[in-house]
Amino acid sequence: MKNIIELTKNSVDAAEKCLYMMLEKNQQFKAAEKLKELLPDGVTAKIQQMLRIQEHEENAVLVHGDCWNNNYMFKYPKQEKTLPESVKFLDFQVTKLSSPVMDLSYHIYATASEKELAQLKELLQIYYSSLSSMLKKLGCDPEKVFPYEELIRQWKKYSCFGFAMSSFVLQIVLLEKEDTIDIEAMGGEN
Repeated sequence: MKNIIELTKNSVDAAEKCLYMMLEKNQQFKAAEKLKELLPDGVTAKIQQMLRIQEHEENAVLVHGDCWNNNYMFKYPKQEKTLPESVKFLDFQVTKLSSPVMDLSYHIYATASEKELAQLKELLQIYYSSLSSMLKKLGCDPEKVFPYEELIRQWKKYSCFGFAMSSFVLQIVLLEKEDTIDIEAMGGEN
């Protein structure tokens, strides 16, 4: 992931500039100031900082590392196209041991609507309920292995990673089809 961030630094920096321009154009000056407080050295620096400090997290789990919709496959029932019956993960090249908040915050900030973000506390409770259920099935006591308070502690410490990554992901998501890069047409060995 560190190498990917270095390779995409220019794109991340461009996305950050666009974000500030969009906030200012929409007269969201308080939001722009809060963002500058959260990311005083910029998005790339914050992502790199989060990748460094979370490496030493005691309660690490195996995380996907690039946890957003482009790396999922959804299977829908034939008659219903709104609620998938199953989801499969793809693209495991940056999988590693890390805080679960790295994937969780990345996914939430890159994919959630404004309405869903307003229910963040409930989303975290739903996540923890599912995690607890799985830990119990594995014969573990969730209160000993990973209590809810630990999830909240890690959320406060690491969730800005997902927010920072979302600025890069949203740049990709919001591209018009004619502005996308045709990777196959680029050719070459690399």
